[in-house]
Amino acid sequence: MSTPTDSAFQTHNTIPTEVNDDSAAAANPSGKVYLIGAGPGDPELMTVKGLRYLRSADVVLYDRLINPNLLKEARPDANLIYVGKGPGCHTMPQEQINTILVNQALQGLTVARLKGGIPLFLGVVVKRRWH
Repeated sequence: MSTPTDSAFQTHNTIPTEVNDDSAAAANPSGKVYLIGAGPGDPELMTVKGLRYLRSADVVLYDRLINPNLLKEARPDANLIYVGKGPGCHTMPQEQINTILVNQALQGLTVARLKGGIPLFLGVVVKRRWH
């Protein structure tokens, strides 16, 4: 399996650090943001709908648990942005990830936030179970 540092595996572009406060764009966003769970890692086990959204995205933000073969399903011209987090190693803070999602959508782009595993299960459900 490739690592996120392989040049064929990631693309970095200039990334905004503040939310675009253009009131016209904020009032009429024409883009979309999809939060997609990649499942257990095998691209063939991802949902059909999630795969369709991934294939339609202009911008894909992905984490360290994503199988590199799954990124091959993105459009060839899609902007792939690695935003992986590991123990003690965060590529960027969550606030900046959120800013990217919002700004790209406000520019009319389709954005996919591709998460390894099943985000609902790994996030909200687990937190509620232990609190």
